[in-house]
Amino acid sequence: MNNLPSPIVPENCNLGDFPFMPLDVRRLLSSETWILGTGDERAAAMCLWLESWHQIPAGSLPDNDRMLAHLSQCVKWGKVKEQALRGWIKCSDGRLYHKVVAEKALEAWIEKLLNSISGATGNAKRWDIEIDISEFKADLIRSVELLRDIAPQSKALKKSSVLKIMTGSAGDKIKRENISTELSPHDPEQIAPRLLHDSAEDRNRQGQGQGQGQGQGLSIPASAGIEGVKRRSTRKCPPDFEITPEMRTWGAANAGLANLDAATDAFRDHTFKNAISDWVGAWRNWMRRDHQYAQEKQKGPSRRAPVRENFDAINYGEGISPL
Repeated sequence: MNNLPSPIVPENCNLGDFPFMPLDVRRLLSSETWILGTGDERAAAMCLWLESWHQIPAGSLPDNDRMLAHLSQCVKWGKVKEQALRGWIKCSDGRLYHKVVAEKALEAWIEKLLNSISGATGNAKRWDIEIDISEFKADLIRSVELLRDIAPQSKALKKSSVLKIMTGSAGDKIKRENISTELSPHDPEQIAPRLLHDSAEDRNRQGQGQGQGQGQGLSIPASAGIEGVKRRSTRKCPPDFEITPEMRTWGAANAGLANLDAATDAFRDHTFKNAISDWVGAWRNWMRRDHQYAQEKQKGPSRRAPVRENFDAINYGEGISPL
């Protein structure tokens, strides 16, 4: 295995949140894999390309015939194997890689990292906090170098944001200087500093296709922060709203029958009749309602569960002090 080439995609390249894989139609139809393949061989090859998109690292496959037969959805794997695996190479990590699929995976991964860096920069300026982006930059630089080796013509390499980071003009840490950190609960423009965590499900920028789902990366929960400091009033829950450990602790103690994750998904999707600024308070009220509804269901079919379709009839801001 020492004589095998190094993997051509970073080991942490995860595109599981990219539901669509970009396809260069002309490049596919003019390839030898397609032209020389039979119907079964083409189908198996296509299945392997698609399955590799959501493998980790993206663009790779396990070097195991039973797994490959399963992933290719081909009953007679032995007959199609040679043509279906045309272009795939085994690397030093023991996995198979295809340069064309790896090229598309690297382009998507670079875009994902760029959005994480951009999001961190914006959040640092907005909330006057310091965010370390050195890890994202290191991953980006490595990915750009790998893409340059296999596809120097890629348009992703010519993006100004990529060139800026590659030349070292962006700092590892972004922080607003000389700005007062005093927060006023009467100023809806002031946003409290929030907890930073890595998330694979940032609903704020999830998309489709190449360059879609690109915003997945940093997620700073709207629920964290200084008590009493509120966002601008809106009728729609902020897309970056997340359940913090403190909120889960509260939910376990005060709304034990509520399905916090499912109920929070419904909470995010709902458009409220009245504008809300304290989304944590509104979330707690929503969880209480969900808990009460679950209690009613446990009492059995003899009791009629309350009608829940008219969400706007419930004042989720009740008990919350206005700005």
